[in-house]
Parts: sequence; C-alpha cells; structure tokens
Amino acid sequence: KKCEPAAKTILSQSERLSNLIRSIINYSALDNDELETYEVDVSALAEEAVASFEPFAKEKGVELIKDIQPQVIVNSRKERIIEVLNNLISNAIRYNKPNGSVTVELKQEVLTVRDTGIGIAEENIERIFDRFYTVDKSHSGQGGGFGLGLAIVKKLAKRAGWKITVTSTLDQGTAFEIKF
Repeated sequence: KKCEPAAKTILSQSERLSNLIRSIINYSALDNDELETYEVDVSALAEEAVASFEPFAKEKGVELIKDIQPQVIVNSRKERIIEVLNNLISNAIRYNKPNGSVTVELKQEVLTVRDTGIGIAEENIERIFDRFYTVDKSHSGQGGGFGLGLAIVKKLAKRAGWKITVTSTLDQGTAFEIKF
C-alpha cells in the first residue's frame, strides 16, 4: 500500500516524458516533411476539434463557442490542420479562467481562436513561438504543456506560407489568427 503513491507518480512522470519525446520527434519531423498537399476541408476538421475538446472545456469551466463557415477548403494536409487546431484550442482552454470562453471562428480562409483567459504580456508575445517557452511559469509542467505547441503551429504556418498573428491583453484574453 505504501508504494501506491510512488507508483502513481512514476507512472504519471513516465507518461509525461513519453509525451515530451513524442512532441520533440514531431517538431523535428516537420523539417523533413515533404509530403504532397491536397484540398482539406478545414470547416469539418474545426467542427470535429471543437466537439473533441468539449469535455476538457467543461472540466475547466470554460464555454466553447464556434462560428464555423462550412466548406472552407485549404491546400494542406489533414494532420497539419488538426495539429494547428488542437494546439490553439487546447491552449485557449488551458490558460483560461473559470467561467471563461473560447471562440473558434472560421470565415473565408481565416481561422481565429479567441479566449477570455490570462492573456500574454506584450514582452512575451514574440517569445511564445520559441521552443520550450511557456508564459505561465506557475504551471511548472502541471498544465501538461512543454512549450512546443505554438512552436509547431508557427513552423507549420511558415512552411505553408500562412500568416499567423496574435493579439493579447493581460487578464482579458488572447486571439490567434491564421490566414491560410
């Protein structure tokens, strides 16, 4: 019985290390990704992503709002779009406030993920796309992030020629916009 807490800690930390290794491999693999692109229905993927994050949002006390125009088609790869959506939506939920909201908007070829969360100080905005950089140091790994999600989003956007912008106000929220 005394070993049970230690075993749980070992299991959770080994799972966390596995996730970190997978994230690093994924980030590194982007440099060698020469796979062909094809037409991707971003609208359908955004709808699926929002639905998949509903339980996490509910658990965090965050309302998930969607405003998704149907049939927005972009030349990319399905897994790249999913990676972008998952990173932006999960961060918006994770760094939100209780009773906050996350809005996923897709109009024409512009994706916006807006939250009412903790926001990002102006001096940190440029750094949030750096590998292993996290704004909220208080999480110290407890939030589940490694500081690779936004680095991956930025790298995918750059490779595809997409324009990514971020606007944020401390204690009011953040908005990420990607123009495909």
